[in-house]
Parts: sequence; C-alpha cells; structure tokens
Amino acid sequence: MKRTRRSGLLWALWLILPLTLTGCQGEAEAKNPPPAELAAALMEGLEFDDQPEQVDQDAAMTVLGLDGWQDKTEDCAAYMGSGATPEQIVVLRAADEESAQQMAQSLEQSYLRQLKDSFADYAPAETPKIEDARLETRGRTVALCVCPDGEAAQTILDKEL
Repeated sequence: MKRTRRSGLLWALWLILPLTLTGCQGEAEAKNPPPAELAAALMEGLEFDDQPEQVDQDAAMTVLGLDGWQDKTEDCAAYMGSGATPEQIVVLRAADEESAQQMAQSLEQSYLRQLKDSFADYAPAETPKIEDARLETRGRTVALCVCPDGEAAQTILDKEL
C-alpha cells in the first residue's frame, strides 16, 4: 500500500512538473514584451504635455548618444516630443544583458544628465520630469520614460516587464 501511494504521488508530480515549467516559461515571455508593445503600453497609459511622435531607431540612437551601440541593438521603439519638453519613451532590446546594462548606464550617466542641463537653461520648469524619469533594465530590455507622472510610468513598467 505504501509503495502504491508513493508511486501514485511520483506519477502525479511527473505530470504536474511539466505543466508548471511551461506556465513559468509563458509568464517570462509575457513579462518581456517586444519594444513596440511596451512603448505602446506607455503611450496609451500615460498623459503627456507634449505629443511624442514615433521616431526610427537611427534617429533615436543618435539623439540618445548610443550611435556606437547600433550593432548591439536588436530592436527599438521610440517616441520623442517636439523639443519644447523632454518627454519621451524609448524601449531598446539589446543583443545581450551586458549590452543592455551598459546602454542603461550610458543613458543615466550621460544622456539624462545632458538633457537635464539643457532644460535647466532652456525651460527650467521641465527639469522635474527629467529628475523623475524612469529608466528600467530587465534582461535585454532597456526602457526610458520621461513624462509628467513618473509613478504612473513605473506602474506600467512593473506590470509589463
């Protein structure tokens, strides 16, 4: 009786384990959306003072100072404002996690700092948006969002990533 019970338990675990693993795999995929989907979720879920327009990867990488990372970038979705505000959404998919970390570091240490300095002189009332910018790196995905409500952006990023 003990042997049959143990065999039944092992059989049940053997059946459940693959289902559990595929469930985790599906969740991981759902939490790593393509850049266009994540950027669209941010655009739809946030309000902007300006109306960011979609720009292509080359233009985005140039503006961000990431020209040298083109070969390490598999995909990019970017929306940038008119220049009257710093509002923007950029989602990058790097070739590997190390590249993603390095791109995020460059965005934080160089791009956001330069953006803040520019707006401090040009439109100081806009600098709080830059100070509250959200920069997230998860796996190979780098997401930057500069908008009026950083908390709302963070909520969307946490949900989608």
